[in-house]
Amino acid sequence: MILSIHGGHNASASLITKKDGEIKSWCVEAERVDRIKMSLGCEKYEGSDFSSSAKSEWIINKKSNFSLLLKRLFSEAGITEADVDIIVISQNTDVSRIPKDLSSKKVIKIPHHLAHAALSFYTSNFEEALVVVCDGEGELTDKGYETQTAWKFDSKGYTELMATYKKDHYEMGIANAYEIYTYWLGYGYNGCGTTMALASFSNKHTEIADNLFVEDEHNNIFVNKKIIDLQGHVKKVNYVKKGTVAFNQDHEKMMRSISLPPKYKLRYSPDPSIKNEFIMMAADIQYATEKAVISYIEKARKMVSSECICMGGGTFLNCNLNSKIRELPGVKNIHVPTAPGDGGLSLGAALAYYFSYNEKCKVADTAFIGCSIVPIKPNDSDSITYIKIANISQKAAELIADGNLVGWCQGRAEFGPRALGNRSLLADPRTMKSHTRINEMLKHREAFRPFAPIVLEEHYNECFEGVLPIPYMLETRIIKEQWREKIPAVCHVDNSARVQIVNSQNSPKLNELIEAFFRLTDVPVLINTSLNRNGEPIVNDAVEAMELLRKGMLDYLIIGDYLYFQKEKQ
Repeated sequence: MILSIHGGHNASASLITKKDGEIKSWCVEAERVDRIKMSLGCEKYEGSDFSSSAKSEWIINKKSNFSLLLKRLFSEAGITEADVDIIVISQNTDVSRIPKDLSSKKVIKIPHHLAHAALSFYTSNFEEALVVVCDGEGELTDKGYETQTAWKFDSKGYTELMATYKKDHYEMGIANAYEIYTYWLGYGYNGCGTTMALASFSNKHTEIADNLFVEDEHNNIFVNKKIIDLQGHVKKVNYVKKGTVAFNQDHEKMMRSISLPPKYKLRYSPDPSIKNEFIMMAADIQYATEKAVISYIEKARKMVSSECICMGGGTFLNCNLNSKIRELPGVKNIHVPTAPGDGGLSLGAALAYYFSYNEKCKVADTAFIGCSIVPIKPNDSDSITYIKIANISQKAAELIADGNLVGWCQGRAEFGPRALGNRSLLADPRTMKSHTRINEMLKHREAFRPFAPIVLEEHYNECFEGVLPIPYMLETRIIKEQWREKIPAVCHVDNSARVQIVNSQNSPKLNELIEAFFRLTDVPVLINTSLNRNGEPIVNDAVEAMELLRKGMLDYLIIGDYLYFQKEKQ
């Protein structure tokens, strides 16, 4: 039994063991336990909430040990500390944070980018592949901070083909630039998904995008210092005819200043509110990122002959980028794990260590390896109640078809940042009322951002163009013309959608639900978004899910075979 811990941002802990000829996994992400977004794995303090004061406690106590996280992990796997044979940690994890009960165990460190690469390759179950990692930065080495790496992986092991290192935090690679642009747009460093959505409002780019990155003779790619200086300040760039946009202004002021000319009719906003120059900024960084990453991949492909590409690192949460990579000539298949960012490092480190000493074998599906959820009885004094339903999938389909927002919680939680049907909010895609209600009741996010469709695999070709995507909501596809008006709530301004595929093998109960919805409506598609309020982690247990219902943020909640609702609806 291998225990693995990552203690940086998006902290997590994983367990792996070989059983019945394949690798079985359990993973708990710290934010699901302590309820602090992007958690460093701190203890949960009594009385803490989602306030700024609670986050201050988190910062002050960021070096606390992993006791709470590991307690939840061991409980899920049904083991104790004594069952652990060895501990693996990501390179920059502080060893002193390992609880004393585990201090006698041998500890092995795995480099940051190797953990990303191993997670991507070994969960693909490809025989061989080119593996590319791109993120903000790994740990500091004698060469600098890792930011882009390329690897050859096969059944015999791995070889690093090339690597780009930053000399310091102020030198910027590909991922850093996307984060910085997102911050300048007012969406914070972690709002890259919003920037990607905004970029879809333009199919053009400026010459700034063509020159944003520079490449040297050693295949290194960095931000052009003529555009962004070493302190992360953007030099004034001419995005508008009269004057310039000063990107280093206070981002809150920028948010308040954003407006859109009337000619832009945003699909999701009755009151458009984004200036054309900011759309161009988003389009530029999306184009420049795609160009730079693909250039890096093509250089690596000259070093290794492979039709399969695996990708790791937070950059590959960018669905449009992933779709472009799949379309490259000579690429047969691609794979991105459900947790390509730092939340996946614990599992990646465990797999890297295991396969360093053991022959390659199948890794069981890692989409649903998080915490289990079980129904609980509401208090008699509670405003909500519940009943057990014989055919819960049919009931859920009926409720959704009637326009209700339904929280859907089943089994073990998804591994990674995106809900894949086990901790999801499901809604009817046939009307924009669903989109509006989700935003008003729960999400409170930018109106132009689309929600993702979840579709029955056997109906994918009927509704969408292109080959089957990765089944984890990690690629975009164009909605076929005849379906755009049928499912407007999941159709983005460029007619694209971030598609998730469901079948009877990967999600049998959810598959039953969508089949029932299809029988009622002739539409084999649902809206699927994560079950959480904007800026908070996805719900992890029944108490958290019931709180959303109690506060009127859902119409109904389903946990297992139980339907929860407000007593007033009886």
